[in-house]
Amino acid sequence: MRTLFYHVKRALGEFRLKPGSHLFAVGTVALAFVLAGSVFLVSRVLRYASDTWGSGAMVALYLEQGTTPDRVETIKSRIMELEGVHSIKVITPDIARKRLVSNLQRDAGLVSGVEPTFFPHSLEVVIRGDRETVERTRRTLGKLNGIVSGVTDIRGVHTWNRKIGYIIDIMLLIGMILLAIVLFASGYVIMSTTRLSIESRMEELRVIKFLGASPSFIQTPLLLTGMFQGLLGALFALGALYGLAHFTFPLITALVGNALVGTDTLVFFTPTQLATGLTIATVTGLISGKLAIATIKV
Repeated sequence: MRTLFYHVKRALGEFRLKPGSHLFAVGTVALAFVLAGSVFLVSRVLRYASDTWGSGAMVALYLEQGTTPDRVETIKSRIMELEGVHSIKVITPDIARKRLVSNLQRDAGLVSGVEPTFFPHSLEVVIRGDRETVERTRRTLGKLNGIVSGVTDIRGVHTWNRKIGYIIDIMLLIGMILLAIVLFASGYVIMSTTRLSIESRMEELRVIKFLGASPSFIQTPLLLTGMFQGLLGALFALGALYGLAHFTFPLITALVGNALVGTDTLVFFTPTQLATGLTIATVTGLISGKLAIATIKV
């Protein structure tokens, strides 16, 4: 225990001997992790928006011409049994024609002579729920084409959850790539700082080794210094990210709205995620210190 206390004291003493270089290393690690953490926070915000805007998915089922009202009601009743289906609206050919005329506005004359029977008879199905529920129900509806009598085609009209889901996946991929770059850059800075510390104390380390000190006794304070640099940088980054989340999350929640029942609310990183980030930063410092020691012979 006394030996560990000695090594920790020596490691912290490194910060007093060369505060500028060590603070630069800590600041670089903090900035790098802030950039990577910001990407993951943005993906969390997008996932929250996706879960909150679960009603943004709409699927259109086109029916055969001449489908009887009884058959339409039968199809509606089967669809309403699916999970997440909130409402179904019948779009008659006349309603479809009026919509097109309204959308064309000044060019409405182009379809003024078109008979309503030219337009398809369809059902607009609105789905609510989290992203997984919406996507699962949408796929189920897609399988009805050619199986359920009277349904000729199925198309997604507004699938906000699906689009946001693609953006979330891209953001997570960018975050992973950025995290890899961050770890490499942080490790290089910590390794360079550790090398400078070793070179400035080369004579002292050789004397200690000559007096019988073991390699682990010499290397442990240097490794602890690298670990402290990574850990302190990650702590400063988490503090900055928490401040950013503390001020922006309430605004985002007010803008997006309350989450649906059964979905996650917009929160900061979980304790497990925080512990993982700190561990990654600390291990990065340890590995960088090891590499620095391996490149210099004491």
